[in-house]
Amino acid sequence: LTNTSSSVQNGEVLCIVDADSAQRTFAYFAGSSSSLTFDKYQEKTGISKKAIKSATAGVSVIYFDAYTLLQSDNFAYLAMEEATKNGVLVGFNTGSCGIVNQMKQDMILLIKAFCSILIVNEEEGNALLDKRDVAMNPEVICRDLSRLMRSRNGIAVVTLGENGCWAANNDRMCYTLS
Repeated sequence: LTNTSSSVQNGEVLCIVDADSAQRTFAYFAGSSSSLTFDKYQEKTGISKKAIKSATAGVSVIYFDAYTLLQSDNFAYLAMEEATKNGVLVGFNTGSCGIVNQMKQDMILLIKAFCSILIVNEEEGNALLDKRDVAMNPEVICRDLSRLMRSRNGIAVVTLGENGCWAANNDRMCYTLS
């Protein structure tokens, strides 16, 4: 969708990467997409909830990042719900610590309800599990996040920049270097 109104700005994302650790963070401004609602989306595109259902048919995995949760209505929720109903695996990346802190409770509900694959960095994982004061090690973060998705048999991945990543499915753990 494009917004031709001069009063509404384009979205912007600033990515900041630490050269030493390869850790990254984002600053995000939704711009015109912050005023996009499902009704406006449907009006402009003709895509209905039924069309979302048919669009996910035959798809194995659909991927969302946390920035989609910043929309002014529940478009991401509807798409995740339809995908899940169609047996599509839902992948989700928490995006940034700022968004995790802003939307933690909503994220946890979405993760438990719909996610089969969750990707976080170490800082986002600690924030999501509310462990910023006593930071947990990445292995524990990964295990605990995978347990949030136990009912979906989900896979959690904690990225560690140049130091690789941890992956967990319930209590089965795997570490790999970059």
